[in-house]
Amino acid sequence: MPFSAGSFRITASDGRAPRAAPGAKPKVVYHDPSIPRPQDVYLIRVNNCNSPFDHVWLERSEDGTRPIHPLEKLPVEQFIDRNVPESEPVRPADVDDTPFTLVEDLKGLTELVNKLKDVNEFAVDLEHNQYRSFQGLTCLMQISTRTEDFIIDTLKLRIYIGSYLKELFKDPTKRKVMHGADRDIMWLQRDFRVYVCNLFDTGQVQKRSNDICLQLYEKELLTDKSYLHIYGLQEHELAAAQLAVVSALHQWRDYIAREQDESTGYVLPNKALIEIAKKMPTTTADLRRIVKSKYPCVEDNFDLILDIVWNATENSGAFEAIAEQLKKVRLGELDLKSIVDAGEVIEMAPSDADNVGINFDPADQYSLAPSSTANIRVTSNSRDSLMTDATLTGSIWLHDKTPTIPSSENKTSWSLSGLTRQSNKEAMSNNKQETQAPVQELKRPTPFGALVGNSTSGRQTDYFGGFSNEQAKSDLDQIQSSAYYYPQFADYSSLAGWSHHEPEGTQAAGFMSGCYYGHGYQSINQSGTGTRQPAARNNGGGFQDLKKQQPPPHSGAPRASNTEILDPSDLRYSSSAADAVLRAQAELVDYRGPGMSLMEMSHRGKEFDAAIKKAEADLRALLAVPDTHEVLFLQGGATTQFAAAPLNLCASPADPADFVVSGSWSDKAFKEAKKYSAASVAWSGKAAKYTSLPADFGAMSQNPEARFLHICSNETIHGVEFKDYPEPRNEAGLLVADMSSNFCSKPVDVSRFGLIYAGAQKNVGPSGVTIAIVRKDLVGSAQPITPVMLDYKTHADNASLYNTPPCFAIYICGLVFEDLLAQGGLAEVEKKNQHKAGILYDTIDASAGYFVCPVDKPVRSLMNVPFTLAKGADSEKQFIAEAAKEGMLQLKGHRSVGGVRASIYNAMPLSGVEKLVAFMKDFQARNP
Repeated sequence: MPFSAGSFRITASDGRAPRAAPGAKPKVVYHDPSIPRPQDVYLIRVNNCNSPFDHVWLERSEDGTRPIHPLEKLPVEQFIDRNVPESEPVRPADVDDTPFTLVEDLKGLTELVNKLKDVNEFAVDLEHNQYRSFQGLTCLMQISTRTEDFIIDTLKLRIYIGSYLKELFKDPTKRKVMHGADRDIMWLQRDFRVYVCNLFDTGQVQKRSNDICLQLYEKELLTDKSYLHIYGLQEHELAAAQLAVVSALHQWRDYIAREQDESTGYVLPNKALIEIAKKMPTTTADLRRIVKSKYPCVEDNFDLILDIVWNATENSGAFEAIAEQLKKVRLGELDLKSIVDAGEVIEMAPSDADNVGINFDPADQYSLAPSSTANIRVTSNSRDSLMTDATLTGSIWLHDKTPTIPSSENKTSWSLSGLTRQSNKEAMSNNKQETQAPVQELKRPTPFGALVGNSTSGRQTDYFGGFSNEQAKSDLDQIQSSAYYYPQFADYSSLAGWSHHEPEGTQAAGFMSGCYYGHGYQSINQSGTGTRQPAARNNGGGFQDLKKQQPPPHSGAPRASNTEILDPSDLRYSSSAADAVLRAQAELVDYRGPGMSLMEMSHRGKEFDAAIKKAEADLRALLAVPDTHEVLFLQGGATTQFAAAPLNLCASPADPADFVVSGSWSDKAFKEAKKYSAASVAWSGKAAKYTSLPADFGAMSQNPEARFLHICSNETIHGVEFKDYPEPRNEAGLLVADMSSNFCSKPVDVSRFGLIYAGAQKNVGPSGVTIAIVRKDLVGSAQPITPVMLDYKTHADNASLYNTPPCFAIYICGLVFEDLLAQGGLAEVEKKNQHKAGILYDTIDASAGYFVCPVDKPVRSLMNVPFTLAKGADSEKQFIAEAAKEGMLQLKGHRSVGGVRASIYNAMPLSGVEKLVAFMKDFQARNP
C-alpha cells in the first residue's frame, strides 16, 4: 500500500533514488509535501475539532452521560468459564495454498460479508498511517478465515466499512482473533464506528481481551496545560519567557495540525519547537538557523512564528510560577502530575489591557436556556504599533465561575487584550471602532479558539475549539484566554475568535455536525466587519433559523455591523438543508485548492465529475440500487415528474395509468398525468379527509391495461405513509412512487419499482434537484411530444450532464449520502426515525384527547406528524406562538388542513422531539 504506516520516499535532485555511500544508510526524507496524502487522493474528510469523539452508533446510559459498549449489554453468562472440550490445534494451510482476495469495491466487500456470516471465527489485523494525519488513518485491514485471506483497501472503502462490517464485529457468537489489539480497537471505532465483542487477543490472552474491547476511543484534546506533556520538555531548564513560547507554539502547531490534518510532528517536531523556544529568534535568518531541516508548515509561516515568539515573550510573567514548578520537577522535589492537576489559572492578559476591552453583565448569560448568549461590546483602539503584514485578532474564552445565577448587582468584567509587534510600517488610525457581538455562553470553557488566516489568500479561515473529554475536564475548569495573535485578512480588522460550544448530553442536529478539516476544508463561518460568529451547529435540538445568519465574506451581500448569534435551542419542525450546508461551508469559497467554489467550476470538469459519480455510488450503496436501474440527477422539483412519468412510461396519451390518491400530492400528480395519459383513480382517501390508506390493496380498482400504478409513499401535508407497497396488477407490473418526503428515511426494495422519484429538499439536500431511479428497460420509449429535458433517455445517455445541472445541490446530496452511510445505513436511520416518531405519537395518544392525531395508527407517517388541539383554533394559535418563543419553529399546519404539524425528517435530532414533547405536556398542564 502506498500510504501504509511509516511510508516515505527518497529522491535525489535529478529525481532518481540517491546512492548511499558504502556502509552508510540513505537519508530518509520525512518532510516531503509532494508525497500524495490519502486524504487528498481519496477525498477523505476528518473531524479534527477540539471536541470529544462522539460514539454515535452506541446507545447511551439512562442518564445520557456515557455511551454503552455493546459488550456491556451481553449477559454475564457469556463471561463465565465454560467447559470446552479439548481439541487438537488446527495448523493453518500454507500461504501458497490459501486463496487471497483484494477487496477494493462494494461488490468485493459484499462478498466478504457473506463469507464471514458463514464462519464462527476470523482473524483481523490493521495497518495505520499516522505521520501525515492529525489523528491517523487506517489504511488497510487484513481478515483471514480458516480457508481464505482478504486485504481490504480501507482508504477506498472508508465510508462503507462500518455499515458493512459492524454487525459481524459486534456479533458475540463470532470470535475475533487479533494480536496486541489495544490500538486496533481504537482505530476501528474512530474510522469505522466498529465495536468488537468476543475478542481473543493472542498478545494479551483471554484474561485481558474483554478489557481491551471495552475501551472507547477518545480524541486528543488541547488544554491550557497540554504543552507540559511535550516529550523532553522537562529535560530543559526553561525560563518563563521560553516556556511562554513553548505554550504559544504548541497552540499554533495544534491548530495547523487539525486544520490541515497533519500530525503535530510533521508540522513542527518537539525538538525543533523546544529549540525555537530556547533561542527565541527575532529575525527570519535566526529562525532558519535554528530550524535546520525543512518543515513545509514552518517555512510557510516564518513571519507568523516570529510574531508568536515576540508576543509570547511579552506575556512571560504569566509563566513564572510554572517555570519554578518545572524546576522543582527536575530537582525531584515535585511531581509533574501535581502541576497538571493544579487548578491554577495562567493569567495571559498583557499590560496594555486598554487596547481591546470586553465588558458584559454576567447576568445576561443566564437569560436564555439551555444555552444562552451575552451581548459583548468589543472596542479596539489602535496605537502606533502594528503587527507586520496583518491586523490583530485574538481569542476569548468565557467561563462560568459562579454556580448560581448572579444578581444584577453582581457584575463581572472580562477583557480581551491585544499585543502589537513594533513595525516601521504606517501606523493604523487611532479612530476608535466599536461593534457589538452576541457571544454564545460557554458553560464549560474551550481550550483553543484562536483564528488563523492568510493575508494574501483573499479568504479567511477560522477554528472553533470544542470542549474537553472526561480526562481533560479538571484541566479546563479555570482556563484563561491565551493572548497569542495570528495574522488575519486585512478586511476584518477587529475580529475576535469565538470558541464553539456544544452543551453536554446533546447531539448536534442533522446529518453533518462538527468542524471537518482536510485539504482545503477551511471553515468560513464569518460574519460582518468587526464580528465573528461561532460555527453554526445545531446544539441540543434541531434546526436553526437560517434567516438570522450573515452571509460569508466576498459573497456580494451587504455586511452587517451587528451579527446575531443563533440560540442553539431553536428548532425547525420542517425540512432543512442547513446541516449539509454547514459541512459544505469549508469548501464554499475554495473547493479543494483551486481558489474557486464548485458552483463556479464547469460541470464538465474533473472536480464535479468526481462529485456526481461519488454521489451516485453512495446512493446506490444506501438503497442497494440494482444494476437494472439508472440513477438520474434532474433539475426542478418532484412536481416536474408528475408530467415526466406518464410522458416516459406511456406510449401515447391514450394509455391508461392507475393512481392511488392518498393526499394532496398524489392528487396533484393524478391531475397532471391526465394531460398525458388516460389516468384513473384506483383508490382515493378523499372521503376520509386523507387520514387512511387502502386496508386491502387487493380491493383497489386497478386496470390490467394500465401502464403503471402510481403512489405517493408519504403524504407530507396529511401525514399518511405506506408501510408496505401494493402489487401492481398491470401487465408490465410497473409500480411508480413519489418518495419525496420519506426518501432515504428507511430501506426500500428498489427492485419492486419501475420508477422512484424524489425531490431532494426533505431529507437529502436543497431544493432544485430531483433524483429519479428508473428501470433501464423503461428508458427510451418516451412519447414524441416529450420535451428533451423531461426525457429520461436524455439524462441517462449523458450521465445527468446533458446541460449544466444543479451542481452544488448534487454535491450537498453527496455529502448527505456519505453521512447516512457513516451512520450505519438506512436501517439505522429508520430505527432513529421510529423512535422519534414513537415518543411524539405516544404523547399525543396519552393526552386524553387534548391533542388529537387524525391519521389511522397503522399508516401514521414517521416524517410528518399532524395533530390538532381539542380546544380549537385559538388554542392552536396560542400553542404555535408559545412554541416559537421557546425556539420551536415551523409548527403551523399546512394552510389546506390547519392545525399543527411537526415535520421530523432525518435531520431532526431526538433531543428536538424530546423538547417538543416536554413543551406539549407543559402546555396541557397550564391550559387544561
